[in-house]
Amino acid sequence: MNKRTITRKFTILMTLLWIVLLQACNPLTISSTATPGIPTFENTVITVTTPIPPTATTAPSATPTIPLVCGQSEPMFILGLGVDDNEQADAIRMIRVDFITGQVLVLSFPRDTWLPITGLEDEGITAGRINSTYGYGEAYKGPGEGAALLADTLKNNYQVTFDRWFSAHFSLFVNFIDSLGGVDIDLAQPIGGYGFKGKLHLNGREALTYVRQRANDSDLYRIQRQAEVMKGLFRKLIQPQNITALPELSAKMLDDRTFHTNLSLNDVTSLACFAANLIEEDIVFLDIPPEFVPGIETETGAFIRIPSPEVVDFIRKAYIEGVY
Repeated sequence: MNKRTITRKFTILMTLLWIVLLQACNPLTISSTATPGIPTFENTVITVTTPIPPTATTAPSATPTIPLVCGQSEPMFILGLGVDDNEQADAIRMIRVDFITGQVLVLSFPRDTWLPITGLEDEGITAGRINSTYGYGEAYKGPGEGAALLADTLKNNYQVTFDRWFSAHFSLFVNFIDSLGGVDIDLAQPIGGYGFKGKLHLNGREALTYVRQRANDSDLYRIQRQAEVMKGLFRKLIQPQNITALPELSAKMLDDRTFHTNLSLNDVTSLACFAANLIEEDIVFLDIPPEFVPGIETETGAFIRIPSPEVVDFIRKAYIEGVY
């Protein structure tokens, strides 16, 4: 495989990875047991039905054939996880790659959401924060099983099936930014409680701190800061000097012990083909509305979010059907 081929194959994979890591939140401490005093609730399951067309009065026409784009005719659903030092998936992103429309949807799933968990009954765990599910899988199911358990938890609660997944620790994000010589952002005005504006150059550690902080304002402003860094990183990746360096950077990333994925070579080939014409405007970031996941404080002082029934339709329409 020549240098140019390697570059194209891994550019989109790294872009998707950094989309996830750039939207990380503050880490929490993993608990080995379910937090006492937290309400339990039944699994929420969505049913996707196909409307039945009216009876035809004329001879039916042939079913139109959906053209293949980069070898794909259906969206690819990818679960992306950013993992902290406590083995918690504190960045959970549901990525929808639509080959036909040419758009990428990145749907954030709140890390503090309290959901039923199946498969850990023998360990005394039947529910927990969704971000802790990754650590539970690694600890009780074995290395590499964290992403699978988290994916199963989302599937059992929302009937979301992921074609592929990838996960990486935040340290990899820091090293990658530093390998690019940092990232540049240009703010026309201050964002939230962090008052600087204008041009700003960030190294890896500074970029990670910037996209994770929210103590002085709220998630709304944090999301805006993440988007600015993501745009800066995208612009940095496509610079000629970085394009030629991508094979070496990709090799370092794939050799990192914290990076895991079940993406196949065929998957990456399709994604690389798709990425050839990808521009900033094609990547859409979306959050579940905060009123659908209200936060509460438990008897022990822990903060969790209890999803409302509206989350079901929101995920179905936006992520599964691609209407957003």
